[in-house]
Amino acid sequence: MSERRRQWLAVAVTGLLVLAMVVGWGGYLRARATPHYVQVPPGAVATPEQGYDMPMRLVSLTVTPALVTNREVNYAQAGAVWVIAVVDYTPPPEGGFCRLHLIATDGRAWSSIDSLGYEGERVLPTSCSAKPGEGTPRVELIYLIPETAATQLAGLASSATAYRGTEPFWTLTPAG
Repeated sequence: MSERRRQWLAVAVTGLLVLAMVVGWGGYLRARATPHYVQVPPGAVATPEQGYDMPMRLVSLTVTPALVTNREVNYAQAGAVWVIAVVDYTPPPEGGFCRLHLIATDGRAWSSIDSLGYEGERVLPTSCSAKPGEGTPRVELIYLIPETAATQLAGLASSATAYRGTEPFWTLTPAG
């Protein structure tokens, strides 16, 4: 083999090694940046927030065109529906905090809206603010989603964005 061919062979091998490293590193970064969801059995208790000990259970997931409050009936915009999620939780000693996304089977996610998104008040609180020892606290999370996505709902999962890892996020599913 001539000197010139050996040089080209060395360049080709080096190029393939660099390409393999770039592809491997890109796959690793994608695995850490893309959330992975694992559904818990219907009605089961799980801790959807990674690194945060607050067990939760999704009691119900209701899709409705109208949201009834103590003041009025709030109809969803054209092409949208309200989703009402009722969640039981056990707050940690320092108090509770929950921010859960509504997840669709195709990976889309929606954040809950606060009470400024509609007129009036509902019976259940809209934040996990109970302290331990107050029974089994219950919260109501309200979402406004496209009507076409209403048949593709998978459940509720953590909306934590600071944690990037390869561990799955538990997805709470309603009890039947």
